Amino acid sequence: YKITYLLNYLSNQSFIPLFFILKNNFLGFVSCLATLLTTLFLYAETKPLNQTASKVLIPYILLSIFATILSLSIYLIN
Repeated sequence: YKITYLLNYLSNQSFIPLFFILKNNFLGFVSCLATLLTTLFLYAETKPLNQTASKVLIPYILLSIFATILSLSIYLIN
């Protein structure tokens, strides 16, 4: 659980340097996709432990899906 949480945090925080500082659309998309995947893993690992905590992750999953689709569309347009 802790490793997945750490990977989620690192992939989430890596978006700003990759997308805005390096101006690399593809790496920004990869960062969003990694955030989405680790969020889904966090949900799967949290659900057996605590139902309430897993329900709290649902808005974060939806936001990660939206950010991944938005980042993919930016990558494909440019």
